[in-house]
Amino acid sequence: MNVPTAEEVAAALGREATDIEDQYAAEVADQASRCRVDPYTPALAAALVRRVARAIAMKSLPLAILPGEAGDTRLGPSDPEVRRLEAPFRKVVIG
Repeated sequence: MNVPTAEEVAAALGREATDIEDQYAAEVADQASRCRVDPYTPALAAALVRRVARAIAMKSLPLAILPGEAGDTRLGPSDPEVRRLEAPFRKVVIG
């Protein structure tokens, strides 16, 4: 399996590829810097789709705060599902 293309990720998100190009490029690079991506697996592909979806959603929340009736909610720095999917492939940095 290869890294999903921007068109494939956009189709999974119900968007046009031109709408996600910046987020797609950034997330592919970030995933490659944090994970062993050879061989590329379905779990890494699913994580990439989630990464791009989160990046798009966070554009409208620059402070990562969701207002609510019971008070504001601060979003965490990463998606728990992305962490779960990428965990077996994470690079271990020593030193």
